[in-house]
Amino acid sequence: MTSNVLRHTVYSLLLAMVLTSFCNGQHKDKPDQINRSEIFSPATLPKLVKSQGSNEHDNVHAMLQDRHGGLWFATTGEGVYRYDGKVFMQFTQTDGLSSNTVYSMLEDSSGNIWFGTKKGISRFDGKSISSVSISDANGRNFLSLLNTSNSPADMNEVSSIMQDMTGIIWFGTTEGLYCYNGTGFSRLLNNFKMINNEGLKLRSIQCMLQDRNGIIWLGSGMGEIEGLCRYDARTITSVKPKIDGWIRQMLQDKKGTVWLSTRSQGLWRDDGSGFARFSVQDDRVTGLLQCNQAMMQDRLGNIWFGGSETVGTVETNSGIWRYDGTNFKNYTAKDGLGVYGVWSMLEDSAGQIWVGTRNTGLYRFDGSRFTSFSD
Repeated sequence: MTSNVLRHTVYSLLLAMVLTSFCNGQHKDKPDQINRSEIFSPATLPKLVKSQGSNEHDNVHAMLQDRHGGLWFATTGEGVYRYDGKVFMQFTQTDGLSSNTVYSMLEDSSGNIWFGTKKGISRFDGKSISSVSISDANGRNFLSLLNTSNSPADMNEVSSIMQDMTGIIWFGTTEGLYCYNGTGFSRLLNNFKMINNEGLKLRSIQCMLQDRNGIIWLGSGMGEIEGLCRYDARTITSVKPKIDGWIRQMLQDKKGTVWLSTRSQGLWRDDGSGFARFSVQDDRVTGLLQCNQAMMQDRLGNIWFGGSETVGTVETNSGIWRYDGTNFKNYTAKDGLGVYGVWSMLEDSAGQIWVGTRNTGLYRFDGSRFTSFSD
């Protein structure tokens, strides 16, 4: 083993230990066994149906496939849906969600599914959905920093959720960044050992990513506009090589390159030599590079991007794009995709691509055509 590899291995181990210490340790539970018969009720739906009064500005905001193969779709007005391959089951506030506006989802290592909503956190344990209060290990609520009403922080909007390598679950909220160790929550910036020379607030973190080296990247959202932040388990710093203050989405591809989707400064990527704006010699993708919301990588290594929305509308002006590392392939309404802006994408275990759009639109791509799954 070379000295560089040895140093890298030691650093990764130390980083994992520090992260665990900073966020109060790792909670280890046996995976929950989800009883499928308790998930479903006779009230099943053939498609995503607008039953809560949402409008064209609402969208399918996040997606995940759980360990049992079920597909979950979070919306910003209709709660969440679970699809078993045949029918959809809709979960709303009536079923225990904190809000019908859901921004983020995560299945943790124990099989629980977490929902980040407009009014705090909800969790599905395989049998029911319940609200989770953002409180410390002693049950005391963290209070709001942004107002004087002393409202508990569990009413915060939760834009993003991530589980790190040590098992800690992170929540990006309007009141700051919280870590959950299975027992209680801690606000990251309350750690007295933290070095935060720039006075970053870490409110409204819209996206989070822990890269393969253990570094945690935080993308600030509309509420704070702090741009891209980097956390190495000791120091939090701002990374702004002309990057937008609003980072919409991040991913690390199979080669290790970190990609950023920004609000107005296009796509950026870091292949190990620092972040640089991504550009190609293809006039067709000009709109894509200016502003896009959705981004994902499929099992073949292709990266998919959602095209920009037309200014003043919620419709897309370029559909979605598949990038194989050299060339772009464009898919639009002529391929069966709707006209609304794309906000989420997911590849399922069968290799099919799901696309969530404005107007609570949902589509599935089988490799040749898109099929609509929403009314």
